[in-house]
Amino acid sequence: MSFAPNPLRLGNAQQVGHFSRLARFIIFNKYDEFSNPVVKAYMKYFATRNVDSRETEAINDQVSFYKADALIRNKYMTYEFDLHESKEEGKAEGKAEAKLEMVDAMLANDVPIEKIAIISGIPLDEIKKRSAQR
Repeated sequence: MSFAPNPLRLGNAQQVGHFSRLARFIIFNKYDEFSNPVVKAYMKYFATRNVDSRETEAINDQVSFYKADALIRNKYMTYEFDLHESKEEGKAEGKAEAKLEMVDAMLANDVPIEKIAIISGIPLDEIKKRSAQR
């Protein structure tokens, strides 16, 4: 997937981080089709990073200010890192939960405990404890 530049991403201006595919399509390919001249100017700026109006000059000034301020940049990078880490932790928790649900389903279908341990990768004692709790 290719990424178009996004001046709002202070950590890496070469990537668009959190736009959906549709939003990227509209902003980067359809900005000329907006009828409101102010919205059109904003969308064109985000697509091309060209400053050609009062509105886009104001955006560009703010982006430059935030990029130049080391404290704000550091806080943003820390915030983005924390978001990424919490997302990764959530994925790991979700996978662990799914494994336990799979173990429960196999226990309910009388699959031998040794086989469950091999398939799931969960230690045999943990599966025995789970089986005893049922």
